Amino acid sequence: MAIRVNEAWISDDEIYREMQYHPAPRRGQAERDAAQALLVRQILLSEAVRTGLLSSDAVSREVEEAAIAHVLESRVAVEEPDEAECRALYDRIGQRLRSPDLFEASHILFLAPEGDAPLRARARTAACEVLEQLAADPSRFEDLARAHSDCSSAGSGGSLGQLSSGDTVAEFEAALSELSPGEIRKLPLETRFGFHVIRLDHRATGRPLPFEAAEGRLREYMREARWRERFHDFVRELASTMEIEGFELD
Repeated sequence: MAIRVNEAWISDDEIYREMQYHPAPRRGQAERDAAQALLVRQILLSEAVRTGLLSSDAVSREVEEAAIAHVLESRVAVEEPDEAECRALYDRIGQRLRSPDLFEASHILFLAPEGDAPLRARARTAACEVLEQLAADPSRFEDLARAHSDCSSAGSGGSLGQLSSGDTVAEFEAALSELSPGEIRKLPLETRFGFHVIRLDHRATGRPLPFEAAEGRLREYMREARWRERFHDFVRELASTMEIEGFELD
């Protein structure tokens, strides 16, 4: 899929190297996304050469990136959203803007690094044995955490304190979301660290943000959306002035 922008060529090898940055469920889509990214970059580089920001001679990638940034800063400008526009957007989507859920949780960790299958098997078995003891007497959680947990929280009976979104790995957070306060998960949770016995101690559900708290997020969202739209228009405008073959921009 060799692509030409004026006198510059984008080779198949360049496209294949770029594909690692464009994961997609199908190879064809990843290849197309990579090709388009390189095409857009070359269009911007060609504009930098045309305006004298770059010479046509070979330069470092850092110099090229600086030239592209200069082109975009000088040619892609958007209006700052005002308060009325932010309020209008808040009226449409404000209920979806919420403070994060907060959790208080405890766990007992049986440490077992990924790749060590025998150790992970033993850790799973040990976690199941502790769960059997807790099924008979849930009040023993803190004592069992002090006795068995490989986490530094063992000293506090397994308590992890207050957690919010992003404080733990995704599967741990998902497991907490499925529990009721006071409930111990019936099966060990497997993560890259090993196996966890988990108890949810408390949950505070996030609430819709008032406009004053959401305004900055709304303003940034609108600014980014406007910039992307203007960027796309700008690239199309540049492309229409150049000789391009081998690929058609979306």
